[in-house]
Parts: sequence; C-alpha cells; structure tokens
Amino acid sequence: MNFFHRTWEFRDRITVIRQPSSKGVVEAYFEGLKPDLIYLDGCHKHDCVLLDLLLCDKCFPDAQLCGDDYGDMPKWDCASTKPAVLDFLKINDYNVETFIHPKHGRERCFGVIK
Repeated sequence: MNFFHRTWEFRDRITVIRQPSSKGVVEAYFEGLKPDLIYLDGCHKHDCVLLDLLLCDKCFPDAQLCGDDYGDMPKWDCASTKPAVLDFLKINDYNVETFIHPKHGRERCFGVIK
C-alpha cells in the first residue's frame, strides 16, 4: 500500500511536493503554505539532510519535523541520515523521538521535539 492509499481520507489536508526537498520547502514558503507537519523522505547524504532540516525549521518554525530512513539500514544507504539529524538537534538544542518499524524491528522514523 503506498502513501496515497494510506492517506486518502486526509487528502484535503495534505500537500505533497515531489521535488528535491530544499526546492520544495522554498516553493511552499513562497506559496504561503503553513504546514503543521513536514515529513522528509529525500536525499540521504549528510549535507542534504542537514540543509533540509535547517530550511524547514527556518521557513516553518511552528511545523513539526519528521522523516524516514533514520536508523541503520545499509540496504538503502542511510548511514548519513541519523548523524545529520543529530547535528541538527545539537545546533538547535532540540531532541528527537524515534519510532521502531514493526516489520524491521529497528529505528526507522524520527520526529524532532522542539
């Protein structure tokens, strides 16, 4: 089941932006969107993840930030995601909450606690 099937009943409250995160965040900002929650699932490189989080926090300071591919998942080359999130937390003195994926039994998603 994909994202659209899982969220269909909320379609009137969800805006999906399919493009590189930094470009999408800036576009959403200039469009005047006011998201309550931003879910990141993009580039896994350290610099990309850190930039995405910094931009989201700057453009939408009231939005909750969360994302995917946080834990140790070598199959998807996500080794840089967790360190980037941890660096973002240090910069802003935020905390993180992680969620264990029931199928994989390991950290998979994260939520930033502001």
